[in-house]
Amino acid sequence: MFSKKFGEARKPAEKSEKGRTAQREKTKTLSSFFKQVQSLSTRFCFAAGEAVITLFSQIFRRLGRWLRSVPAGTAHFCRRFFSGVGRFFLRRGHTILNYVLPVAGLFLFLGVTQHFMGLTFGLAVEYRGKTIGYVQDEEVVCSAQQMLREQIVYGAGQEEIAIEPTWTVTLVEKDRLSDADDVCSQLIEASRQVIQPAFGLTVKGEFLGAVTDGEILTRTLDGLLEAYREAYDFETVSFIDEVEVKEGLYPVDDILPVQELTALVTSEVSAQISYTVKAGDAPYTVAREFGITLEELYANNPIIDNGNRFLPGDVLLIAGAEPFLSIQGTRTEIHTEAIPYPVEKVSTSSLYQGQTQIKKAGVKGEQEVTYSVTYRNDTVAEKTALSTTVIREPTTQILWVGTKKVPQSVSTITPSTGNGKIGDLTFLWPVDGGYYSRGWASYHKAIDIAAPLNTPLRAAADGVVVSAYTSGWNTGYGRYVKIDHGNGVCTLYAHCNVLKVTVGQQVKQGDLIALVGDTGNSSGTHVHFEIQVNGNRIDPEPYIGRYCNR
Repeated sequence: MFSKKFGEARKPAEKSEKGRTAQREKTKTLSSFFKQVQSLSTRFCFAAGEAVITLFSQIFRRLGRWLRSVPAGTAHFCRRFFSGVGRFFLRRGHTILNYVLPVAGLFLFLGVTQHFMGLTFGLAVEYRGKTIGYVQDEEVVCSAQQMLREQIVYGAGQEEIAIEPTWTVTLVEKDRLSDADDVCSQLIEASRQVIQPAFGLTVKGEFLGAVTDGEILTRTLDGLLEAYREAYDFETVSFIDEVEVKEGLYPVDDILPVQELTALVTSEVSAQISYTVKAGDAPYTVAREFGITLEELYANNPIIDNGNRFLPGDVLLIAGAEPFLSIQGTRTEIHTEAIPYPVEKVSTSSLYQGQTQIKKAGVKGEQEVTYSVTYRNDTVAEKTALSTTVIREPTTQILWVGTKKVPQSVSTITPSTGNGKIGDLTFLWPVDGGYYSRGWASYHKAIDIAAPLNTPLRAAADGVVVSAYTSGWNTGYGRYVKIDHGNGVCTLYAHCNVLKVTVGQQVKQGDLIALVGDTGNSSGTHVHFEIQVNGNRIDPEPYIGRYCNR
């Protein structure tokens, strides 16, 4: 599934916390001291303003008294002038100077006070020899560092990049103070030699690289999904593995050209896929499904031998390529399928036990099944039936089943093993009793041995079980056992009712392997017996003989 996550980061390291704590305590002490100094300076300004006003008032009062005491003569004019001015300006409650000078002193006091009140003690933050801002206290710097660490994204095994600013106490104007966001931005800008904002790509939790242009990367991933959806008219599409694009700060060594990363996600990789043959498969249909030639299929699976050996349950090796990013899609499909006809068995004494005869042929029905089908890289991975509409009901088959006992002279005959040998192998008649009911033909490359239901079925020779197919109706063989006797020789026992062995089990000649049944494409209880040599089926009669009541 394609997703987008931001801000993932590793837990910050604690290696420099002790040093930062010591500097923080030192800064707190200095900051407290300078705040006390600032408070004292403010009170001093107020006292100085009051002193200035008092001083000017006293000067003009003394000047007035001096002028009144100057002797007569040449100073008479000055005395009268300054006395008049003195009386005019210094008369208590009516002089202009009593108003002007205190106001001037007040303005002077306010100017000095405003200047000092606009300053505060703070910290000048430096990184790589450059002042990047001013803050109120060290907590702002610590918060900015934490914000920065949370934005850095590391690949597996990478060490954390240490970005450690320093700070000193200074007097700074209040409007120049920065908050943690501003300091974090300045740290990012100052650290572009080691980290940069970028978009990282991870697949199944594995970091593949980062690019500065996240839009191109995201558009490429969306394009892969959209192309797959349009090519197959899927209703939903997604990546099979978890694909994530994370925005954050990345070490510059991890940042790749965007063309390099997009080329990787759109590439194909070699793959080897195992495929189990199903009923109805043929070599050319399997090759076409996986996009390879028949020659490649045969080269990878010599056992097929140009299609002569291609049985349900065989496991094939498919060599091919698959996308670097596997994609799955779902769509609704309507399939027309056959409905198996039921079989009604009617006992009759006109046939011997083990014999059957079709009295009325059955006809398969037809239905439309709506499926939700999931494809993975062009291959069907899952089908879920949503609804079924019956178009035509099936017609029941009437099957006569013989009940007449086989004459004693026939039932006591011991089957022959035949005179034929394949290498060092000789073969036993595989059924406890029974009789030869159908022989070898170009369209029937086997022999049929009829016997009552659940008659023991035994291994014709020593070997290893390579197939034990237990689903009774998905193949024409029904339930069957296949034994490999070595040197390319195999025997196959089809239409069984119950299997008594499993794949990989070693068996000896005469060991019980199954019970005779009527599964698969069968018209009565019997065993369909094949001998295969290097994938080619041969007539079994020369090797096991014939036991027939006719």
